[in-house]
Amino acid sequence: MTLPQGWAVATLNSIACGVNAIVDGPFGSNLKTSDYIDDTENGVPVLTTKNLEGDYSASSVRYISKEKFESLKRSQVVGGDILVAKIGSIGKTGIYPVSRPTAMIPANLLKFTVDPNVVKKYVFHFLNCGEFQKTLKGISSATAQPAFNITKFRDLLIRIPPLAEQHRIVAKIDALFSELDKGVEMLQTVRAQLRTYRQAVLKWAFTGQ
Repeated sequence: MTLPQGWAVATLNSIACGVNAIVDGPFGSNLKTSDYIDDTENGVPVLTTKNLEGDYSASSVRYISKEKFESLKRSQVVGGDILVAKIGSIGKTGIYPVSRPTAMIPANLLKFTVDPNVVKKYVFHFLNCGEFQKTLKGISSATAQPAFNITKFRDLLIRIPPLAEQHRIVAKIDALFSELDKGVEMLQTVRAQLRTYRQAVLKWAFTGQ
């Protein structure tokens, strides 16, 4: 495939920032059910796949002690990190909000800290595009609980345009997605109005109106 002028192809690992920039959560036996605590005020949050949809309610986040967190610090997550499901709902992606405290991920997620010279939201949108999702499924095990190898993930390719183009692409995607969201809201409103109208028709029919 011929790339536009100024574009380049890179591995995901080459646009990651620092040591442990693309890592998964601790092996299952290193983070057991007994490690979770009820101290939401002093504990460190452990994220779940549900959080990738932006839900950080008390029912979707569990906690471990700060001492346990220190022993698993390799898998820590800070605001701005990209999160990807690597087991089960593979490819499901989110960005951890900068307003949230330092957290960590379990074994079924990975975190991706993007180099500051690359627009993280450009990377986020790329990871969500159908082409990349198909590639991700291609390196995944075809089992009841699909999963992919993190080493293979690091070696996957991404097309990188110049920085100004990255910002332009992200702005355009966000604008179009905003319009799509408005369209969905309008459709939901219309559906609700149609349901009301259908009930009104039935009422009129059976009351002689």
